[in-house]
Amino acid sequence: MIVVPPWLYLAGGALALATAFGAGWQVRDWKADADMAKVERQLQQAVDEQRARADAAAADYEAIRAQLGQQSRDTRTIIEREYRNVEVPADCAVPDPVADSLRAAVESANRAAAGEPAATVP
Repeated sequence: MIVVPPWLYLAGGALALATAFGAGWQVRDWKADADMAKVERQLQQAVDEQRARADAAAADYEAIRAQLGQQSRDTRTIIEREYRNVEVPADCAVPDPVADSLRAAVESANRAAAGEPAATVP
């Protein structure tokens, strides 16, 4: 019969305890890494969503700016066409197309200042 000395049991227990502690430490480290990766994915997703919202807002702004630029060019064209070769008397009156165009421009500016959507282009 083989007799195992008691210090060998103590050494084996200490070794098993150290191995369990190291394994637990490693598993906890893996869990912390997984939690950190999850948070990073959530942050990246939030950044992507915010970037998409900003891109959509920029696209809306550019579409409205292009529309308002076209309206401005149309208004200027109407005014230039009406006043191209007109002799202006001292008691002049504004022609109806020019007055309508100016009124529409004022209404559009007032709507924009009030935060209302711009009128649709005919």
